[in-house]
This record gives sequence, structure tokens and C-alpha cells, in this order.
Amino acid sequence: MNRGPAAHLLDRVDPRNGRLAITSTFLTNSILMYSCEPDDLERLLCPGINVDLIGGRGHLAVAFVDQRDFRPRGAPQWAGRDFFMVEYLAFVTYESSDGRQMRGLYLLQSDTPSTLACIGSRIFSHYQFRKIDLRVSETSTTKRFASTKAGIDVTISLDADSRGDAWAGFEELSRPRSFNFQHLKRSNATLVIRGVLKGWDPRPTTVLNADVAAVDGMGITFDGPPKAIEVDNVEYLWRNSRVDA
Repeated sequence: MNRGPAAHLLDRVDPRNGRLAITSTFLTNSILMYSCEPDDLERLLCPGINVDLIGGRGHLAVAFVDQRDFRPRGAPQWAGRDFFMVEYLAFVTYESSDGRQMRGLYLLQSDTPSTLACIGSRIFSHYQFRKIDLRVSETSTTKRFASTKAGIDVTISLDADSRGDAWAGFEELSRPRSFNFQHLKRSNATLVIRGVLKGWDPRPTTVLNADVAAVDGMGITFDGPPKAIEVDNVEYLWRNSRVDA
């Protein structure tokens, strides 16, 4: 549905939609991968965004990201900020107005313990971080993420001997996704954000425990417990976003 030229103009001049290019480093990125019936995931998406069918299934990721030196591209490293975030992402496809087929991620929810990140996300983006308590603890063999407010209790293995062979679908699901999509309700357009990743070298890992209230609350029957990957020291650049209508 076309909301009219005024709505489109407002979205094109909205500073949240044409944000500056941002650079950051993902010091660690621990990602849970869930699979489900495509129709179950489809109902959580917005118009124009479709489930990316991988092995005939829909997929959801929960990423625990230790983000460092988050800053506008070109700014000195000392100007960057460090914060942790938890992102809930659907694997999706999108066909642009010029007919281009793109595969990427659609953000369903994002959490952080950082007050500054919460404020900044509302001013400069559509991320709308929810502020949570988050405790990250690590031993020589495990890493644990816990939050009372968000109902998170996740433990993964860091023991190299426990990784075993890559699980089914690992190669396809662990590939970096260059595009992120967000639906703009005002104009019914889609915000397309392109990311560039350097150093993306994922490895499979073992999930020891995965209690995530937000995932449980989605009302989806998943195929089973989540799989997981670990990625370290990834350089990430968010290019300037564009409104596609």
C-alpha cells in the first residue's frame, strides 16, 4: 500500500534512515541457530520481507555480540564506544524495487545493558534497544550469558574437543549476511542496510543450555534445541542505508 509522497519524503529525510557509515569490531559473536516451519516465522515479518528457505525450513538467530570501538567511519578509534548487545534475527529475502533479489537478516528485537546504546539507538536508528541486565562469565571451557530481566540463561562450550563435526546446515547458515532490512511503517517502504564483514571465520560449537524467554514467547515450535557458532575478531562496516520503495 502506497502511503503517499509526503510519507516517502519524511522517510527519506529522517536521520534514522540515512545514517552515517559506522564501523565496529565484533570481539566475540556467539550465535544460537533455531529452525522451524517457514509459516511460523513468516507471521513475525513485515510486508515485503519473506522467509529465506534453507533446507525447506525457516531460521532464527540469537546473537550475543561483544562490540568494540563502535564509531562513525573515519573517526579515531579512541572515539569509539564498547557495549554488549543481544539481537534476535530472522533469515530473510527481499526483492528490491529494481528487481534485485537480496538475502539478509530482519531484526525482531534487540537488547543491551548499555544505557548509552539505548539512547543512541532511538535517536540515530530504528534498533530500539531494550535495556536489560546481562552477565557474561567465562571459564576455560564454557561461556555463559545470563539476564534476569530478559529471562536468558545460555551456556556454550569453548572446549575445542567438544565441537565435533559441523552440524547439518552449518555451511549455509554460518555464511555472513550482507544485508539488513527494516520496515518503515510511515511510508510502507523498506530500509536496506548493507554491511561489510572482514575476518568472518565461523566455527561450530556445542550448546550446553539455552533458555531464552523472548524465543519461547514467539509461539513457534522449533525443530529442536538450537545449534551454535562462534566468530571472533570481525571487522564490521555498516554502509549508508537507503530507503527502497
